[in-house]
Amino acid sequence: MNNQIIANALDKTIATVAEQEFSRLCRGLNGIQVVEQVAKAQDELEKLQGRGSPDYNNEWVALFYITWYQPRQINVALAILRQLYEDTLRKEMEDNYPVEIIDVGCGALSVRFATAIAATEHLHDVISVDGIDPSQPMKRIGETLWSEFRAIIDGQPDLSDLLETWYFMGTCELFDSFDSYLSAYPETLGYNPNRYPTFLLLTIHTVYDSNRLEIQETLQNFRTYRHDCPTFVACYPSKSDIAESVIGGYDSHQRLETRDLPLQGVLPKTTEWREHLLDRLPEGSLGSKEYYLRGKVRWTAPPRTLIYGKERS
Repeated sequence: MNNQIIANALDKTIATVAEQEFSRLCRGLNGIQVVEQVAKAQDELEKLQGRGSPDYNNEWVALFYITWYQPRQINVALAILRQLYEDTLRKEMEDNYPVEIIDVGCGALSVRFATAIAATEHLHDVISVDGIDPSQPMKRIGETLWSEFRAIIDGQPDLSDLLETWYFMGTCELFDSFDSYLSAYPETLGYNPNRYPTFLLLTIHTVYDSNRLEIQETLQNFRTYRHDCPTFVACYPSKSDIAESVIGGYDSHQRLETRDLPLQGVLPKTTEWREHLLDRLPEGSLGSKEYYLRGKVRWTAPPRTLIYGKERS
């Protein structure tokens, strides 16, 4: 598939959902209240580059997350999944064995989008991406994006194979916690001779001090029962020490360079939506925070640490 066609479809998806969500969230609020919510969301998301954790239970935070960070997360996940298909999944692909991805901290489902693209490229249709995240606003906006994406690719002949993959992935489910996931799929951690062989991949997003122990426990469960389960963690350099402690024991730690990411350039529709938002707010009401909304939304970000564990040592 053509990277630019995919990028355009995703860009249109994000911009469309952003406008729908903004209109919904603004209902019943006056101009000052809207400005307060926008400013608060920018303050919360700024924590991603420091040591804190944003309030992902805030719907305004979810809205501005998808219009800035979501493209980067999709791009990082796509780069890793493409490499995994080349290096690790070829045998499973040839035998058409199921590939199960458990996305810990799935947020707005960036890994699900990346998986659909990578699976389509490699003609592998037996795949599922189950997400675990306590944030209802993030999962809800992710599901909205997923549905809108289907509507957008439905009318593009060049993306007909991707649409078919979208339908194959219709069984993907979302959970609030790892325990609730295990309640639904208790066989995941044990050997079941009646199941087809599966390839299990864990993806973990930004790790915080607040969820470090929970993620470590989750990883330990998989290491105990499923042994060498490939895992990758993406984070900002400021949180790399936390991520290192969580994923410790893997033999392949590497930084993903910006030039290695498959999608490049600007998201024009999403950028335009953020810039146009300022025209709908009282002039100067956001003060210095206008800077955040005037920046071009890009598929790549300044170099980030990507800790990627292929196998356990």
